[in-house]
Amino acid sequence: MVAPLHIQETMPVEEQQQPGPHEQQAGQQEVNVSFAGSGFMGVYHLGVASALLERGAALTALVRAYAGASAGAMTAAMLATAPHRIPEATQFVYSFGRQVRELALGVVTPGFDFMKTLS
Repeated sequence: MVAPLHIQETMPVEEQQQPGPHEQQAGQQEVNVSFAGSGFMGVYHLGVASALLERGAALTALVRAYAGASAGAMTAAMLATAPHRIPEATQFVYSFGRQVRELALGVVTPGFDFMKTLS
């Protein structure tokens, strides 16, 4: 059984003391956060990660581990190792989407090289 999580914000997020990764309030259980796999859900996962970082300090303080599959694994890895780069990753995904939409057949357009986009 998971204990209910009570979130109270009494000051702007920027001014809140951010607890360490394993600090938790008395009586609260650690949680694991998992993101599903799906390339199309990647942008959604980045939005969830941004919301957790901006408004979910009480929840992220309880996170023991992040996990995911496919696009979800990429978001989980960033949350665990480089959460400050979530906005940069979001902009990359938006830029990639704009580039692909301009192609006649999207990612299956002859000559399109996804790997060049990553470099």
